[in-house]
This record gives sequence, structure tokens and C-alpha cells, in this order.
Amino acid sequence: MAEIALTQTKVRTRRSVVIGVLSIVIGGLILLLARGTSDQVSTFVLTSQRAGVNIVAPDLVLPTYIILTLFGILAALGGVWELARGFKREDRLIIVTAIFLITAFLVWATRGKSLNLTGMLVSSIVRATPICLAALSGIYSERSGVVNIGIEGMMLMGAFVSVVFASLTGNMLVGVYWQGCSSVGCTPYCRSSTWSIKSSAARGS
Repeated sequence: MAEIALTQTKVRTRRSVVIGVLSIVIGGLILLLARGTSDQVSTFVLTSQRAGVNIVAPDLVLPTYIILTLFGILAALGGVWELARGFKREDRLIIVTAIFLITAFLVWATRGKSLNLTGMLVSSIVRATPICLAALSGIYSERSGVVNIGIEGMMLMGAFVSVVFASLTGNMLVGVYWQGCSSVGCTPYCRSSTWSIKSSAARGS
């Protein structure tokens, strides 16, 4: 038991050092981005216009140099604290540092310009929806004991077939129907591929 506890302590110490050094490096990179931005501002447009509905909101104007310097110092201080004392939850430092890095990059990229923040968020959610659906289908397959390695192929086939039939008939519902049929038709091939991989792994072991 003592050896196991010592090993876990060594692994935790090594991980703390890596996380702390990485946070300090990220803080230094953010501070490097702040060079030459002392007289610039970053403007984030919050006004949203979707489906004919216009939601007016004031623009968010941030001083580029101050924000980048603040985020860089905070990220570096978090890394120093992790090396000196250590946080109880190291994953929180990772999440906060990643947020600092992403936000700092957006602020730096929009220096002297403007970015429609709400439009970017809406577009990100719309484009991430198919990926989330594929991830959910993979989770359900794993929980049911089936390793489905053909999720991406089924989605691509369904998208292609739905576009073809919707374009030929001019009816979106027809495209959706044939998309489901094509995905179901791909299932036997995905199962056979999964079984062949399982049998090959069993023979190899």
C-alpha cells in the first residue's frame, strides 16, 4: 500500500509540474500577443439578426492591451501557484487557462476591428450539432455492446442521399426519408466490418 501511495504521489507531482509549466508558458504567449496593442481596442458586436428577428444590443468594446496583459498575468500566476502550493482540483486550472487562451486570441484577432460574437456562437452551435449527434450515437452503441466504427460514413452517406433526392423531387421530406433508408442500409456493412475487426483482434490475442 505504501508503494502504491508513493507512486500516486509521484504521478500527481509530475502532473502538477507539467500543468504549472504549461500555464506559465501560455501566460507568456498571451503577454507576447499584447506587444504593440497599447492603443488598440477590440469590438465585439452583440447585435443578433436571425430569421428576420433583430435583437439590438450594445457593442462590447475592450482595451486590447489591458485584457491581454491581465489574462497573461493571471494564467502565469495560476501556473506559479500550481508549482508552489498546488490546487485541489487541477482540472479547474486547465479549464480556466484554456478559457484565458481562447478569449485572449479572440481579443488579439479583433484588435482594431470588430467581430460579431453572437453570430459566431450561433454558427458554432449549428455546425457542432452533427458532431454531437454522432458522439451520442457512438455512446449508445458502446453502451449496448456494439463498437460502431462507421458512424461518419453513415452520416456522409445519409447527407449525400438526402441532398440528391431532395434536389430531384423538390421535397425536403422525401430527402429526409431516403436519408434514413440509406443510413439503415449501411448498417449491415458497418456490422460486418466490426465483426471482422473483432475476429482479427481475437486471433491476434
